[in-house]
Amino acid sequence: MMLFVLTVARWLSLSQLVFKPFQHCYIMELFTDVALLSKSPPSDTALTEAEEANEKTCSITDCKQLENKIVALFFSASWCPACQEFTPLLTQMYDELIRRNAPFEIVAVPFDRTKESCDRFFVQESGDWLTVQFDDSIIGTLKEKYCVNVIPKLIVLRPSGEVITPTGRKDVQDKGIIAFRSWLKSTNLSNSLSFL
Repeated sequence: MMLFVLTVARWLSLSQLVFKPFQHCYIMELFTDVALLSKSPPSDTALTEAEEANEKTCSITDCKQLENKIVALFFSASWCPACQEFTPLLTQMYDELIRRNAPFEIVAVPFDRTKESCDRFFVQESGDWLTVQFDDSIIGTLKEKYCVNVIPKLIVLRPSGEVITPTGRKDVQDKGIIAFRSWLKSTNLSNSLSFL
């Protein structure tokens, strides 16, 4: 009996540590004043001929693209073999969801060691999602808030900022695009199921 009580007490103290970072915080509030990188230029920006030919340009956007969407925070780095393996799978899912006009966005949170490797991975290897700039202090905030100690990590959030699942990577690997359907059902965006 004593062992059971100690085990429950230990679990409760650990669960407080695990669930503490998942406090309520609206996505828009979380990314207010954060300049996010986007491969797609703002709709009101004309591209130069060189940019159109290259198609690998970056622009800075704000958090308005995250409004009323499920947002997946993708913690990754260019030097990480598991990230390199998972990124194409995530890109395929993201592209299909965007093609279907799903209320979904990914924000990559880089754990790279240099700005150059971060930029190269963003431009050449990642999907067309948003990315936090290499030196932005929000990276440390997000790492601490969501207890990220291994990468790749995909944490899926409701528009309210509440965590749908901290195991989004496993969902994507196991279920593919079907994972999004279960994420969507857990939100107030469920009336958007018609696009699936």
